[in-house]
Amino acid sequence: MVGSTETPLAECSERSHDPTGLKVSSWIDASGHRRVAEGFASRDAVIVWVVELDDDVYARLLALRVSLRRFEHWSAQQAQGAGLTPAQHQLLLAIRGHGDPRGPTIGELAEYLLLQHHSAVGLIDRAEAAGLIARKRAEEDRRVVRLTLTKAGAQLLHGLSAAHLEELTRLTPHLSGAWDPPLATRARADSVESGHGQAHQAGTVSPRRRKGTRPPP
Repeated sequence: MVGSTETPLAECSERSHDPTGLKVSSWIDASGHRRVAEGFASRDAVIVWVVELDDDVYARLLALRVSLRRFEHWSAQQAQGAGLTPAQHQLLLAIRGHGDPRGPTIGELAEYLLLQHHSAVGLIDRAEAAGLIARKRAEEDRRVVRLTLTKAGAQLLHGLSAAHLEELTRLTPHLSGAWDPPLATRARADSVESGHGQAHQAGTVSPRRRKGTRPPP
């Protein structure tokens, strides 16, 4: 098993897997520090880059989170200005954005909004009482309830969605500037092969391969 000198690869949590064979993993080492590793996996060997995060990474993560929070705050203000709560706005969008033209079920809606079933039912009850949505029994199974927008709900959502698209267009350069991977080219890396680490500068490492192994595609 190939891994770092601190933690076997099997104990790393895989975060992504690129079709080219690139794997990115992260774990907490013995000293409590977060470690990030990326490398190419093949049938014969695994070469792992262990990347230490620099100050710029934390600054960009902060900038990204601040931008997202500002957008959420702006979105909530827009909903309130239209006479809705932020939760009602999300409810309307979840119904309209559902891929099935029959409308989502209550269970599907709860998944969209990350709510418990009883909390979703309460939100639906209030929106229905406000004339924003309607319940409808599914024709294929009368036990299933599907949700649709009323004309009033659809009109409110249309206006809010247009404003959100405009705001997202304005924010896109800021969001993309706050997050500009890859991290590996900006940090110090360690090459780890067969459990033995050698320090190299990120982006300039040419690790040895075992005899008979092939380089990643």
